Amino acid sequence: MMKHTSLLTWLIVTISSLVFAAETSHHVAFTRQQQQTLGVRTATLQAVEQYTLFNAPAVVEVPPSNETIINSPQAGFAQQLLVSEGESVTQGQLLAIINSPDLLSLQNDYLQAYSQLQLAENAFQRDRKLYDDGIISRRRWQQTQTRQLALQSSLQQTLALLEIAGFGSADINRLQHKRQLDSQLKIVAPIAGVILERNVDIGQKVERLDPLFHLADLKQLWLNIRVPQEQVDKLLAGDQVTSLDQHMTASVTLIHRGVDRNDQTVLVRAAIIQGGELLRVGQQLAISLMRKADGDLYRIPLSAIVRHQGQSYIFEQATQGFQVRPIELVSQQDSDAVITGDLNPSTHYATASVVAIKAAWLGLGGNE
Repeated sequence: MMKHTSLLTWLIVTISSLVFAAETSHHVAFTRQQQQTLGVRTATLQAVEQYTLFNAPAVVEVPPSNETIINSPQAGFAQQLLVSEGESVTQGQLLAIINSPDLLSLQNDYLQAYSQLQLAENAFQRDRKLYDDGIISRRRWQQTQTRQLALQSSLQQTLALLEIAGFGSADINRLQHKRQLDSQLKIVAPIAGVILERNVDIGQKVERLDPLFHLADLKQLWLNIRVPQEQVDKLLAGDQVTSLDQHMTASVTLIHRGVDRNDQTVLVRAAIIQGGELLRVGQQLAISLMRKADGDLYRIPLSAIVRHQGQSYIFEQATQGFQVRPIELVSQQDSDAVITGDLNPSTHYATASVVAIKAAWLGLGGNE
């Protein structure tokens, strides 16, 4: 205890001997020798174009509009699988073949509806002429019209089911003319992208609407960022996001209005601008949320800043000591701070032993 008291007494005496007299209330007089004795070091300010608001965890996601689940349009079994998870595919590429007995029934229903409609149309043309000639009754003509409309509707319904099953115009024409039934259901990619999941194995039985593939276009990716609600008010749409390894950049596009009930975080979404090709869907990242400088901002070691009566200050190197400069603390990250104020970036500022300078500025016994 006596040792610590003696050291404190020595520090007070030393500082007292170094302080000459303040020329103004914001000037502290120090000679170069005195600065060396106290270990005062100085450095210039570093101008910054953007600064860190805070760090947060993020997960790489695919925009919902860029992904699709490919379902089996009919029941059957997986006869052939042509792609695996992780493979890139083009739009219209064949992914799998499902052998479906139900597809045979659907084609047969279509051919029957097609044949019945042809007969009904012949009857429609015949009865229209007969009605115009006054040979048949109005009721008979109305029945013929009603039957033709019903068969048209039935054919369109069956045609729609075939189209869902992957039948194109060429397949329909071939079915009408050759009347050959095919049990093979061809599953093709509706968009270009990457197979994220394959939910079927060769020979597996599948039911109607069972998911077969999860396909996504990875040209555009999102970051879903979880931000503590006490920090989210610092953010603005357009703020920048970067990974800690600097390989990825993104821009904030959404700040959710809701708060997660479990962890009291807010969802912030950012669209990846650069480096998305290096990322994987579901990957967790440590990111920094950044903001572009609006005005003159400077980076300085946090050790250079002192506080007095609620105001922050730094000490600017002057001819015979230091000039006290009030500053505004914009951001603080680890051992650095971003500040603004009436500052000269080409002038040196004290970065070490600033406590001694502060003591001299306030005077011994000054109220801190």
